[in-house]
Amino acid sequence: MIYNIHNSSFYPPFFAIIISIPSIIIPFFAQGRITKYFKQSTSFHYRLFEENEELIRLFEKFSELRTKEEQATSVELAEHATKVMRTLDESIKNLKDIDSFYAYIRHVGATHHQVPGFKADNFWKIEQPFLQAAKTTLGERYTPNIESIYKLTIRFILENLVKGYEDAGKQNGNGQT
Repeated sequence: MIYNIHNSSFYPPFFAIIISIPSIIIPFFAQGRITKYFKQSTSFHYRLFEENEELIRLFEKFSELRTKEEQATSVELAEHATKVMRTLDESIKNLKDIDSFYAYIRHVGATHHQVPGFKADNFWKIEQPFLQAAKTTLGERYTPNIESIYKLTIRFILENLVKGYEDAGKQNGNGQT
């Protein structure tokens, strides 16, 4: 379900949590630090493709990367991983202005219609590798409370990526989900 402040079914306590998230996690992610932190840990992007091999074949420029070593040395894959992390950076920063957040993240979701064979459910495959990378990166600072915040944040981001993807599919008449 997408939470919309303009919808009467919106749950206000949830919005209060979402609005407070930037002040809680931006210190870790501000000024592009998410990319820096995650580069220091096992890259969530490589884990994503390792756990979901079918995803790498969706991206034409990555489809030839068969081994972990090829993936680890691929400039194209590293660029894509950085792009994904920057998207997460921007999403988190935009949570302070929910309208900007919705516009930004839903646009990113819509752009995935350019990837042949991509389905909305593929976005959800990011969740566990992202959380594992956060846990690895933060170490002892990854408390149960921080874990809850990260789960809430990544799920909210993913819900809105899916919403953008699905809305674009309806507008384009292909209804692809």
